[in-house]
Amino acid sequence: MIPKLEGQTECKNCGEEIKWIYVIPNKLSDRIYDVHTAEPDKATAKAISIKENDEPEVLIARCMQCDYTNTFDYTK
Repeated sequence: MIPKLEGQTECKNCGEEIKWIYVIPNKLSDRIYDVHTAEPDKATAKAISIKENDEPEVLIARCMQCDYTNTFDYTK
C-alpha cells in the first residue's frame, strides 16, 4: 500500500473546499518504487517544507474550482 496523507483545506481565493492527497515519496535507497495514480476528485499536494522525520510541514495544492495555488500548514 502506498503511504499517503489526506485532508482538506479551504481555498484562499474562492473559499471552495479542497480535498487533497499527499503521497509520501520513496527513499532513494528503496529497491522497488511504489506507483500512485491521481484521484480525480482530490488535488495532489506537494510538500514545500519537510520536517526532520520526513513528514511534510508546509504543502501546496491547486484549487480545482478557480485554479489558485494554495499554501497551507500540515497538521495531523
